Amino acid sequence: MVAVRSAHLNKAGEFDPQKWIASLGIASQQSCERLTETWAYCLRTTTGHPDAELLLWRGVEMVEILSMLSMDIDTLLAAMLFPLADAEVVSEEVLRESVGNSIVSLIHGVRDMAAIRQLKATHTDSVSSEQVDNVRRMLLAMVDDFRCVVIKLAERVAHLREVKDAPEDERVLAAKECTNIYAPPGKPSGYRGS
Repeated sequence: MVAVRSAHLNKAGEFDPQKWIASLGIASQQSCERLTETWAYCLRTTTGHPDAELLLWRGVEMVEILSMLSMDIDTLLAAMLFPLADAEVVSEEVLRESVGNSIVSLIHGVRDMAAIRQLKATHTDSVSSEQVDNVRRMLLAMVDDFRCVVIKLAERVAHLREVKDAPEDERVLAAKECTNIYAPPGKPSGYRGS
């Protein structure tokens, strides 16, 4: 399960979205209001869903990661909504009516990146590592907006944080997936690592 930082809790020990949003350091009042509205939308939409808490906290975690990178408000809103769209709690069509095309385009781009994961999952001995890298680069080139890649990487970091207390085999699998699938795209995009 995802841990909630005590700094985001009110005196009753409940998550306080206003306190959380204030902690993000977003300068624009309008952006803070949009994030508050999106949080309320996510809360309403997940009511009664068996994984509601996990989906909400995953969105919160992703927004925190992206706010540290000073991403724009559309990116933060897409990150908050992505777990709901990915779990098919809400469709892209319904989201389009609620939040507009630009945010849904980001969510759609992040969901399209799942093809990279499928590529590695279907990788067999008959396909060389170089061929896999070429297809990975092609998929990344097809992403219209770099923010989709950043949101996907934030989602993977949030996933790693979620599984930190899971059994070792699950942690190792998650770490290998991130290393093999999501770390290589960093190199063509400018990250060289050590």
